[in-house]
Amino acid sequence: MDRYRSRLETLGADLTGAERLKLLELTIQESQGRASHHSSHSAQVHHGGPGREAHNPVVRLTHAAFPTFDERKENIDAFLRTFEIMCEDYEVPRTEWTKILVGKLTGKANDVYREMPYPQRTDYEEVNWVLLNNYAISPESYRHSFRTLNKVSSDTYWDFGNRLRRTFDQWVTTSQVKTFEELRQLCLQEQFFEKCSPEVRGWVWDRSPKTMEEAAKFADKCIEGQIQARRGRPSSLPPTAPVCSGD
Repeated sequence: MDRYRSRLETLGADLTGAERLKLLELTIQESQGRASHHSSHSAQVHHGGPGREAHNPVVRLTHAAFPTFDERKENIDAFLRTFEIMCEDYEVPRTEWTKILVGKLTGKANDVYREMPYPQRTDYEEVNWVLLNNYAISPESYRHSFRTLNKVSSDTYWDFGNRLRRTFDQWVTTSQVKTFEELRQLCLQEQFFEKCSPEVRGWVWDRSPKTMEEAAKFADKCIEGQIQARRGRPSSLPPTAPVCSGD
């Protein structure tokens, strides 16, 4: 039961009652699997079989062991995080994640998946991003969570580190970062926007720059419009663009 409590504290309030019950069942199954392995190992020693210490076997989960997503009771973000934790804890090969996940999606989530083209729908990262995007879970919300995440009293440092890693991974995934250069640009833009005024930041964000260099050009253009407006001269900004205040 200590293992169950530890996992429950790690997952926290994200779990529904049904998911807590499923987690308890899985923990019991794992304990029984280890007990069975121990008995088998003892019998081997008793009957003169191999006496060396063996590793505990990994409990293999059936598809039915994973919870089904119900958008009326939970958000897609919490569901996917629980799904990933279960896959990691029970060492499910990553190539199998999408195959398991698709059988657990219902309603809108299932419709979104079925509309994905092949081979994108076989890539878990692609499926994850499309689902979160369709439920309006933005990269900015994950970035903010990552930067403001705190260790709570019930956390071990291991638990806190895992939550930090998962939040960072979600930020990167929803930002569609797959290469080092894309990760570099993600970090550069974050720091760049931290130093912009709210008006400049919002105006540049609306233009979805792909790189920090693009963001800087947009920001300078915004400031140019502000200066021209103060001088009463025509601006190179389009008529619909807001006039930025000073940075």
